[in-house]
Amino acid sequence: MSMVDSALKMVTKEPKGNQTPSRSEKETKIKNRAGLVINIFAALLAFNAWYGGGLSSTILNNTIKANDIW
Repeated sequence: MSMVDSALKMVTKEPKGNQTPSRSEKETKIKNRAGLVINIFAALLAFNAWYGGGLSSTILNNTIKANDIW
């Protein structure tokens, strides 16, 4: 859970007090969020590739079986 907590802290950082954040603070916040989004997309794509690989071998095996019956 520490990974999730650190990700949430990274996304929800707010400036202290009533100060308006400087440009570099805004850039850092945007870069942190972009990194988090990229990591989420990478995880989803990795899962998709893994799951799709299993399905393609199943389809290939079923096609071979169907061709043997014919």
